Amino acid sequence: MSLTFDVSVYDGDLQSVKTDYPVLFTKDITIIPKLSQFDVINPGEVRNDIYLTLSEAQFERGNKKSQKNVEVVVTVYNSKGKVVEKCIHHGCGEDPLIHFPSCVFYHDNQPKWQETIKV
Repeated sequence: MSLTFDVSVYDGDLQSVKTDYPVLFTKDITIIPKLSQFDVINPGEVRNDIYLTLSEAQFERGNKKSQKNVEVVVTVYNSKGKVVEKCIHHGCGEDPLIHFPSCVFYHDNQPKWQETIKV
């Protein structure tokens, strides 16, 4: 199983993006507020942090007698299908990762990770 996201980045604040790209706002979209961070952002500095939280999943047992062992591995690819190296951050002071492996749930068809990474 794999899950693919497609992300578009638009320059400017929310109001200028609404003005420049009104077609994006014809549907009901969710505006996500910025996280309260302790990092200092200097005037003119551009930040594009994306946080991804692995929350939970539900799997069917199928024909198996035991439940599944579940691990999620997160990898970031660019638009050409190439792996973006060392762009995943799991914790403060940790080296950036190419792949992020979640914790493994042993015989659990309803794992709940609650693990957050920064891309």
